[in-house]
Amino acid sequence: MNEQEQGRVHLTLGDVLDAYVTAVPHPDRTYLQEWIGKYPEFEDELTRFTMDWIAMEWAPRPSDVPPEQTLVLRGASVVQGLLQRLDQEGARDRTVAPITNLVDEAKRQGLTALTLADGADLSLAIIRKFDRRLFKASSVPVLAMQRLAHALGRGLADIEDYLRRQPVMAAGARYKSAQTPALRELEDFFQAVRDDPTLSEERRRFWLSLAPPHTRQDLGLDELLD
Repeated sequence: MNEQEQGRVHLTLGDVLDAYVTAVPHPDRTYLQEWIGKYPEFEDELTRFTMDWIAMEWAPRPSDVPPEQTLVLRGASVVQGLLQRLDQEGARDRTVAPITNLVDEAKRQGLTALTLADGADLSLAIIRKFDRRLFKASSVPVLAMQRLAHALGRGLADIEDYLRRQPVMAAGARYKSAQTPALRELEDFFQAVRDDPTLSEERRRFWLSLAPPHTRQDLGLDELLD
């Protein structure tokens, strides 16, 4: 074990996140990759933290709080929220049955598909695609899954597991032939966001800002975000 590794032996996730939010002026992929390189054992947690932090950056700031104080408060809030959520998810993942239907799960929480969409800053059309698992799971940002998990009172792992299963045909669909047609190719989440006419421009820009560089280039997102 080298000196650098020895110096990190007793660092907890909380220590790393506190140092991260103190050292980094704003959340972006460059800083995230740099800190993942320093602490690869916390790659998932740092990624989720950064997505939460970006969301907090978009939240309105109270008029009576100075900008620099807001950043400190938001950073502390995200750190505390992530640590608490990790604990809660660990407990839930061991005891809760898998999700079988996203909209039905929302109903059990007293939500409609529309209120679920609104709470997650998505559209009803996108929630329906989530429900039928029509997205490539690898294209869905962690923040979107976190928002669904929070609204449904479930863990992030529950949503990840749900999205990795086989897609579902539209309910009540009828076909002329006896053979069930094959489902179309799974859709990229960011492409769906880009092309959804029912999504507000503010929400569209927010989600597209989270797209990785290769997706931005493939879908021509930089022009939309300028």
